Amino acid sequence: MRLIPVVALLLAACTSTVTVPSPSPAATPVTTATPTATPTPTASPRQVRPFERVVTIPTPAEQTYIAVDRELVAFVEGSAVSVVEVGTGQKRGVYQATPGWSVALSPRGLRGNTLVILESRTEGQRTDGRAVRFDLQANTRTTLDEWSGPYLGGGDTLVPEPPITNGTDVVWIRITDEIRPFAVDVVLARGAAVPRVISTNASPKWVDLHDDGSIAVSMLTTTDGRAGLALWRDGQVTSLGMRASHEGGPARFFGDRVVWAGNPGFVERVTSAQLIAVGGAVQAIDLGGCWWIGATLRHLAVGCGTGTSVSFMLLDPATGTRGDAIAATSGFFAGPRAAVWREGTQWWLGILAP
Repeated sequence: MRLIPVVALLLAACTSTVTVPSPSPAATPVTTATPTATPTPTASPRQVRPFERVVTIPTPAEQTYIAVDRELVAFVEGSAVSVVEVGTGQKRGVYQATPGWSVALSPRGLRGNTLVILESRTEGQRTDGRAVRFDLQANTRTTLDEWSGPYLGGGDTLVPEPPITNGTDVVWIRITDEIRPFAVDVVLARGAAVPRVISTNASPKWVDLHDDGSIAVSMLTTTDGRAGLALWRDGQVTSLGMRASHEGGPARFFGDRVVWAGNPGFVERVTSAQLIAVGGAVQAIDLGGCWWIGATLRHLAVGCGTGTSVSFMLLDPATGTRGDAIAATSGFFAGPRAAVWREGTQWWLGILAP
């Protein structure tokens, strides 16, 4: 999530009943480009802790949006979405954005053969969006939700992360004007069921989706003006903690616990976090002067250093154990079960143990 205007952050949060998204249309075949065979990577696998295996993958020279899993990597090329099969190095196109629209992926937007994307456009003072799910094995796509909301301005703007998936369920955040000045909804599509709104107010939010279908929802401002972290499970909501609003931030599942960042990361990097159990136990996490940039199922992805000597690594939040430093030259994209980075002109995929 990028910056949101300060005035918007200070708006009082309010709750409202919203309309549940319309039922998803029937899955439609994906229009795909003719698969282009790419040579199988020839570089020898590397040993980089804590990855089980590290191999090369073919991807574009520059990249902003990547979704990553063990066997597949998806990325945006201009206005198109492509997928690379790790085992063969074969790349194929899976989607071409609607003219005038742009496409975005979350590193957590790919699991197995399920890929989810955000397609959006801005016209005047309105922003339109849609969440789309792909079955890469059946070669079909389904539009899960479409919405329209206020344009919140360029530059320092509230831009939620694209949809995420655990391979079965999909969760996304949408911004509408169903309440004033705007509504930020958390929407869940459980399997093939009709999507449902599970949280709504005027606060910036971060979400994570557990493999068991539970959802962690972190809100920057709740009804009493403080940041809040909650667990949504089968319609039941459990509060995991409250803080001053400026201390709220992203949240990620780690087993049956949740890591909660110590600040939003809008202006300053996230350099503190806590590991929180459902029963209330809280453990401070030592980031060792590094900053949080993402997460796998069992690690925090952190950046360390300054200037041209920045490196990236995976950190076990419970024990503080660090993996090997990676001198990535074009970012570090951590998915639930793997991570992607570039060194020089070569892209690498680090695969984690099951």
